Amino acid sequence: MANIKVVLVTRDLGVAGFCAAAFNNSFADFECACDSGKFREALKAGFDAILLDMADLADLTGFKTTEDACGHLRRLGRKNVIIVMSAAVLPPGQVVSILNSGANDVITGEWRFRVIAEQVKALVNFSSVGIKKSRKKVSLNDGSITMDIAARRCMVTEGAASAREVSLTGNEFKILNLMVSRKGALVTYMDFKNKLWPDRMFQAEVKHSLLQHLTDLRRKLGPLGARIENVWGEGFRIT
Repeated sequence: MANIKVVLVTRDLGVAGFCAAAFNNSFADFECACDSGKFREALKAGFDAILLDMADLADLTGFKTTEDACGHLRRLGRKNVIIVMSAAVLPPGQVVSILNSGANDVITGEWRFRVIAEQVKALVNFSSVGIKKSRKKVSLNDGSITMDIAARRCMVTEGAASAREVSLTGNEFKILNLMVSRKGALVTYMDFKNKLWPDRMFQAEVKHSLLQHLTDLRRKLGPLGARIENVWGEGFRIT
């Protein structure tokens, strides 16, 4: 099996040294992007996994938030493994927000580099197998909305106009993909809960979060957003 390619985004050369030793022992090709130029070069060259040091993220990537960076990197390809690293312990809500934006994992507190290396290798291998088994695209029957699952992209076509890409957050993509996959059939509140918020106990909380996301989805989809229908008391469908 070919070595996986791993990029670490950080200015901390000490951390880079420990990571390099750990990943080299795990048969991975390791590279440190310690400035914005090297970060751009790494994106052009491609990678299997990328580790983001939150302390230097804004300066090195140009993105204002960790969520923005993860969302952009996820759109580059579904199989890329994205790990966010923070020396500080983060609030649970922030961890969830980062994961929803596209990160595979968030590592906080003490960094055990050998464990991280083995974890990344396992995630890369698992992701590659998952892509081969999954359907890469699903569309509505008329082709007006197409979800590219492998690339995590949403393309919409309105009338005779050319297809355009709609930028979606992680949860927005999951919600729309679930409805498009059903091709007009009902998606119940329980379906949404199981897919997006399995740890939430109260349906009212799920409904509140879902309605917020659907408001943004309708706006982003433009005229096609009107096709998202509320089946009172049961859930939603897209016609």
